[in-house]
Amino acid sequence: PKDPEIVRQMYEGADDGKTPWHHWAQPVAAWIGFFLILWLTLYCVTWIMRRHWIDNERLTFPLVQVPLVLTEETGERAGQLPLHKDPLMWVGFGISFVHFASIMLHAANPAVPTLGTRFDIGALFTEHPWNSLAPYWWAIYNPLLAGLAYFASQDLCFSMFFFFFLIKGVFVFYTLAGYRYPAGLPFFWEQSAGAFFAIALFYVWAGRHHLAKVLRAALGKEADGEGYRLPVVGLALGFAALCYWYVSVGMSWWVAALFFGMVILFAVVFTRGRAESGVPSLASFPFWQASRQLKSFLGSAPLLAGGSHANLTFLGSLIFLHFGLFPQTMTHQIESLKLAQERGVSRRSITWVMVLGMALGLAVTFHTFLSLYYEYGANVLAGGTFSGGYHVAIAVGEYNEVSGVLAGTPLLPDWNRNGYTIGAFVVTLVLVALRMRYLHFPLHPLGYVMTASYGYAYWFSFFVVWLVK
Repeated sequence: PKDPEIVRQMYEGADDGKTPWHHWAQPVAAWIGFFLILWLTLYCVTWIMRRHWIDNERLTFPLVQVPLVLTEETGERAGQLPLHKDPLMWVGFGISFVHFASIMLHAANPAVPTLGTRFDIGALFTEHPWNSLAPYWWAIYNPLLAGLAYFASQDLCFSMFFFFFLIKGVFVFYTLAGYRYPAGLPFFWEQSAGAFFAIALFYVWAGRHHLAKVLRAALGKEADGEGYRLPVVGLALGFAALCYWYVSVGMSWWVAALFFGMVILFAVVFTRGRAESGVPSLASFPFWQASRQLKSFLGSAPLLAGGSHANLTFLGSLIFLHFGLFPQTMTHQIESLKLAQERGVSRRSITWVMVLGMALGLAVTFHTFLSLYYEYGANVLAGGTFSGGYHVAIAVGEYNEVSGVLAGTPLLPDWNRNGYTIGAFVVTLVLVALRMRYLHFPLHPLGYVMTASYGYAYWFSFFVVWLVK
């Protein structure tokens, strides 16, 4: 809506609590279309890579194993007890149930004892230089993640917590060397971006024969038994549509192409990584980096095409896309196709179910959130006050950055951040090379790739599984 009062009421709540749907009908329909294009573009990539990931590389898909076991027919597990009669299943169920039940009961009545959600290991280190390890050194108790980590290989489990400690060691190095911490150290998300770029390069090289086959089939140079032509065309058209959406209102083509290219790249690497490692974390990808990489390496000068601030403004407005959880949509797609294959459901049927579910989910989500926003206020729901919460603060920070450029304070290339991005890129490629050269090399590159952004959230679960196995 273009009416400032309608927008203000969304953030602060309407006096009558009613949603002005006549103002929102066209914007909601347009944005549902945008998100469907994004979803379908990612699905085209999923369809192209499905056979390579499932049949050629035979990835384990740890998150798929649980619903497969839960839905298996009686006697399907030869020589094993049915799941509901397996004592080990009930042991794991009991541990998880007691843990999470105690947390909920403790929240209702603090007198109920509980382990809580985490233990602050960093608080134990108070002496110089080890106190530099304190930030974000938590042992987070997560039986769910530990159960899923059990499906991962032993070297991957080891690498998941090894690289967490290696990244933490950066603080100790700076402290011992007497260096001042640059703002943002150790640049988790920048390291994650560099690692994602490198592992994506390796995935392209490792799948070069499959990708060449897809391209030949799409061009009609060989039989297209898997139906690759449609998803290849769909990927090209979808990507062009996403870019045009913002180019049509002032963004430069090259900026839109780089931005959406990184969004799709991060989604592909995240999906491939989860299919192998089973990390169910919402945050194992480079948050914020689809725009931050452009600003960190280029500064604001190249983005001010013709003196227009459209590129910076729209990169700020796109915070919802690369700071949110959209890479997960692709993981749901490939996992659904894997489930369909295991259970004999046709790919066409599961595709239509997902498309209809996505469209319906978007419509229900817009209706639900807009209704609540006009009743209570989006800022109130986000943070309990009219100033909003964390997400509002992030968005305001993006626009303040643009305002600073407008006021004459340009953004300069940030080589502290860029150095860690480049370093992570090189480290990941070295790990890949060592892994290919030495069959029993103990460090798995994916451990670094999936740990760099939010490793503190799940290193402990993988550590416990590694000890048990």
